[in-house]
Amino acid sequence: MKTLLAATFTIALICSAQTPSLELLAIIGDARGKCVNNVSVATTSDGTIYLLMQNGRVAIYDPDGTYRESSYLPITWPASRFSLQSDGSHIYLGNRDTDLAWAEDLARRGSTPGHFQPPLYGILANNLWFIADGGNRRLQVFDPEHLDQPKSMIELPAVPKLLAVSGQEVAVLTDRDILHLYRLDPDGTHTLILSGNVPRKATSIALAPDGQLLVATPDSLYALNREGDKLGEPRLVAQSWQSEWPNLYPSATAMTTGPDGDIWFLDQERGQVLRLDPTTDRVQPAIAGIDRPSALAFDPLGRLLVANRKAFIWRYDLTIDPPQAEQLAGGKPLYTDENVPIWGLLPASDGSLLVRSVEEGWRKGWPAITLHRLLPDSSLVRFHDFGPLYAERCRFGPWEAYNAMALDSTGRILLALSPMQAIIAFDKDGSIVWEASRFPTGGADEVPFEQPRDIAIDSHDNIWVVDSANDAIFCLSPEGRLLLRHGRAGTVDDRSGAGFAAPTGIAITRDGDTEHLYIGDAGNHRLLHFRINR
Repeated sequence: MKTLLAATFTIALICSAQTPSLELLAIIGDARGKCVNNVSVATTSDGTIYLLMQNGRVAIYDPDGTYRESSYLPITWPASRFSLQSDGSHIYLGNRDTDLAWAEDLARRGSTPGHFQPPLYGILANNLWFIADGGNRRLQVFDPEHLDQPKSMIELPAVPKLLAVSGQEVAVLTDRDILHLYRLDPDGTHTLILSGNVPRKATSIALAPDGQLLVATPDSLYALNREGDKLGEPRLVAQSWQSEWPNLYPSATAMTTGPDGDIWFLDQERGQVLRLDPTTDRVQPAIAGIDRPSALAFDPLGRLLVANRKAFIWRYDLTIDPPQAEQLAGGKPLYTDENVPIWGLLPASDGSLLVRSVEEGWRKGWPAITLHRLLPDSSLVRFHDFGPLYAERCRFGPWEAYNAMALDSTGRILLALSPMQAIIAFDKDGSIVWEASRFPTGGADEVPFEQPRDIAIDSHDNIWVVDSANDAIFCLSPEGRLLLRHGRAGTVDDRSGAGFAAPTGIAITRDGDTEHLYIGDAGNHRLLHFRINR
């Protein structure tokens, strides 16, 4: 029978009689060869295809489109400023902010040659800069040693938005989803070879050595052959991982265990609550139509609580089909700063709700972190005030101050707080009992947390922690001693259960005397199912 357990995360290293170990039972979802949120595509001279995605994953394909492997690149938000570039035999990462600084200088604004009007897009190929001068509807080509005047220009019939270069051929995609392929001769003259339509919403294009045109859209990769002076029909090279829905972990959110023993988590992109049945490892949508959900929990009566990034909180009665919702806090947002989402919720037996809040005055917004109890009458009572935390242990934006909370069997509150890079145990009154971190207190161990995102508590009151920046999970004893550390950075190709890419969720279920651990491996778009052995 499924049983509800409180959620918690942990690290562990030290061997003892109570030290648990993990046995991989299943990997739920397979993104190998598939893609999501595509940013850029490029090829090398041997035809190998490289596809960069928003989370930094690069999927690599043979020239015929057969998937080979994945790797990761250290890109940051916004991913749209990054692109893959090819010098023939190698692929390198371009950064619009630095690579095109010279072209985006306000002094270069204008319509004369050597000047530009936004939007701009540029690539370095054949030791030349190719700049799509969108506002002037033209392509300008520069020698990097002489950036004042272009070597050549191509006037275009519409606004150019994407470019690709291979040898003497230059492909220009306009805002009308029409591709124009030119041959650019060494003397600067050009000839139009062909024009044709490509799949809509293209994010990147590339010219393969065999003449194929590669087109990346947000969720797919296509190849188009040439047919005389036209382009052939698109052929799917890499499909979206969403084609396997609902088997894949969809977004970077925490997880919790429901009263029925199911694992519950959020799909922020679609505004859904999802549930996984541990007996089948199948995922199904449970609730839809939520605006940017960010946190969820269950109250003692089995009702589902969901918060969103605008600081609204809903309570769902799941005994009614469809589930009936009411808004807490009098139907008003808990605070008005939309840059400070609610990441963690912890209901209490007295009807109150522990939640991160934002105080007025100088403490409004980040970098201050405050926990309050939201009482049934919608009033707030301060539980613990951490004060300003920005840059004390790490730098973070208001949208990155993740926290997750859980209760152990004694009623102690466990908090994973990413700005503190710590797991903290509180008594019922909000006083700190111990802290496990690089600066431990109360007898806890020194643990190198970097971004603890979620926690879960097992039947021994051990605390399981998922750390996104460490690509690892940790297990702590009830006293904050390190018991286990498991995991390393890994791509979708890692099937050992030891490789993660920015995991964000963790939850525990029980089947008789056996406990099961689920990890939301968000960067790899999957869940991992382990048995906890002792």
